[in-house]
Amino acid sequence: IVHLKDIYELTPIETAHKINNYTLAHAAIHSELWDSADRDGIKPRKLMTLEKAENYVIYENIVFARAVDSILRFVKRTLLLLDDILYSRRDMHFNLLDRTHHSLYFLAIGKLHLEYARAQNGQGALYAACIDKLLYIDRTLRAKLSSPVYKKCRGARTKITLERTNTFRSHKDYSQLYNLLKSIDLRLENTETKDNEADTEAEEYRAFCLLLTLFAARHFNFSMPSKARISFGSFEAKMNFLHWEMELREARDENVSGITMTFRRDREYTACMIFGSRAEIGERAAEAFKKKVGADEYLFASQHTYRGEDALYLSLYDVDSFRRIQQIMQRGMIYSDLTLDDCPFCGGALHKGAQGYECRTCRGIIDKQTCPHSGEEYYVSYIKKTVAEAEGSMAYRERNRYLHDRINEARLHFRNITPISADGAPLCPKCGRQHR
Repeated sequence: IVHLKDIYELTPIETAHKINNYTLAHAAIHSELWDSADRDGIKPRKLMTLEKAENYVIYENIVFARAVDSILRFVKRTLLLLDDILYSRRDMHFNLLDRTHHSLYFLAIGKLHLEYARAQNGQGALYAACIDKLLYIDRTLRAKLSSPVYKKCRGARTKITLERTNTFRSHKDYSQLYNLLKSIDLRLENTETKDNEADTEAEEYRAFCLLLTLFAARHFNFSMPSKARISFGSFEAKMNFLHWEMELREARDENVSGITMTFRRDREYTACMIFGSRAEIGERAAEAFKKKVGADEYLFASQHTYRGEDALYLSLYDVDSFRRIQQIMQRGMIYSDLTLDDCPFCGGALHKGAQGYECRTCRGIIDKQTCPHSGEEYYVSYIKKTVAEAEGSMAYRERNRYLHDRINEARLHFRNITPISADGAPLCPKCGRQHR
């Protein structure tokens, strides 16, 4: 439903279609618009004509646009949650004697999701069916986002509450919309009115990342004095493992905050984990923050995205989040070590072999390679033998290309410190290609 309103517009006489008394009165007093005047009358060059304009921005249409946004947000959050549930079910069954896992991995899994895993047993097909239904809703709505009623009403900066107007009572389509909104809890506020809520969510996510980093470090062989105290107001912690020292510190500036992980052995290597996505922070701000803290690399820690080589998916609903932080720790340990005598994963001795430096205890391999395009050296790490596995509905797999990366990383038990190809082979972090 749209409202029509009258608009008077000055147009050439050839295109004037609708005129009334106001048009004639306007022409009589504006001689500058005349083409000629004689005893027979005047011949105007332009006339003030009446046009009907469609006004989409009415209360019911604003409610409609906000409802579409709310439903799409709900679908996105739920898909992410169901993805994580289906994905996490992959690691529910494991061999306690499997040397590819970290020695403290099983303790961490027991703390995080042993009971959670049992609760999900046998529900995979049901979750996959829910994903298919949500994908249908998402595709149907997104196909209509270019309609004028949505585009014009989405930007209406009005705080609204749901009220049953005459249109919601009498019109069959608007009546269905009203009944839908009454049956589900959707947020109709404009996004600009939720700044305080966003700040609270950002602060809670910061606390989650700090705790998760500490959890990941303590379940990756790093230890600290038993009487050490950590203040999360100004987060700082120092830990040791064999000849490695790791320092965790929270860093902030006016617009960016994150955690720096500094590794020291033969040299110093610093990785920075920035809270927020690339879109939220911006690459220029991230580069400035990296320079300020003296980091060798930075990654964007986000609970909403998994895409991109510099994206670090840390979510309360993804049980592998702590292992992605351990990937950063393993990379920092490798790049801070010039001798490659000790395995950063299990602490065993490394032996030089045909494939690189191999740990006979955990079967991990570390190899130094050179990018033929840039000439820069980099390290790769992987396991001597892995087994591929995939599950989930076809729509579930096709929708998320990044899901293949998650499955491959799980297959590699997060032992890779570089991006990986579709078949799990390490990619060059300098040019993104596979060289071997």
